[in-house]
Amino acid sequence: MNTQYSIILLFLGLFLVFACIKPEEYPIEPQITEIRFDKLELDNYTEPLVISIDFQDGDGDIGITEGKAQKNIFIIDTRTGFIDSLAVPYNLEAPGNVKGILGTIDITQLSTCCIPDTGLPCTPDADYPRQQELVYEIYIADRAGNKSNVMRSPTLKINCPN
Repeated sequence: MNTQYSIILLFLGLFLVFACIKPEEYPIEPQITEIRFDKLELDNYTEPLVISIDFQDGDGDIGITEGKAQKNIFIIDTRTGFIDSLAVPYNLEAPGNVKGILGTIDITQLSTCCIPDTGLPCTPDADYPRQQELVYEIYIADRAGNKSNVMRSPTLKINCPN
């Protein structure tokens, strides 16, 4: 009988310990913690590129809803300053009553290309260097309008056609 009480007390003690563990707390502004590519070199305009963005957000309001359908992720090509704005859908939820979330957003770009000083991007050009380097600056915004930090991506090498 003492063994049964010991087991019950052990489970009760473990339950109390795990019930009292506080979830991780993050700032209410989203934060980008890391940016990764699925490859660091690719051929001009022929290969997809997956950009993985690790983030955290203290109030868990990342992603669009019907009431807030604005763009919420921004990718800046540092070669040109062009800003590509995308909408991350709202399907991110923390379990239970925990509001803070962390995760990874994967974005697939179907093509990435070389940009000449003159002429048309993505087309063969004798003035292209053999290889171009591309760095993105990326930030996200939540539904409350809070902007994350701006983080620079690793350097991507693009093999340019001549």
